Amino acid sequence: MSSSYFEHHHNLINELLKFTRKNLSSNPDSSHANENQTEINELLQNFECLAKATSANESFIELGTTTLCKIVATHSTLMPHVNRDLFWFFGGDCLHYMPDEEIRRYQLLEDQRYEAEKNGTGFDYSSEKAKLFGFE
Repeated sequence: MSSSYFEHHHNLINELLKFTRKNLSSNPDSSHANENQTEINELLQNFECLAKATSANESFIELGTTTLCKIVATHSTLMPHVNRDLFWFFGGDCLHYMPDEEIRRYQLLEDQRYEAEKNGTGFDYSSEKAKLFGFE
């Protein structure tokens, strides 16, 4: 896994952590006021652990998968702010929340990335994703 690939996803995790902190813990008058504070604290701790990681080892992937699945199950208001790249990156049960066509495109992107790494050529993940998903 190239460092830029990890860094891309690590940045998305940090963005989601900031948003989650702001929207789940700092506003006692929000619609989340009735949610279990212990559960919210656990979610924030999980994100903080992910944000502190320096590589994507097995425990990192497992924690990321569990955390994203928890968001889907219990914090639906956060869902619009979860970048789809994170579901693909963590994989496993997260793939259940992706339609087949989206999975197919991410797999093509992954194949392109591996091919570029194998050939020793540069690969700009964001740019190639934009092309493949029609964002350009």
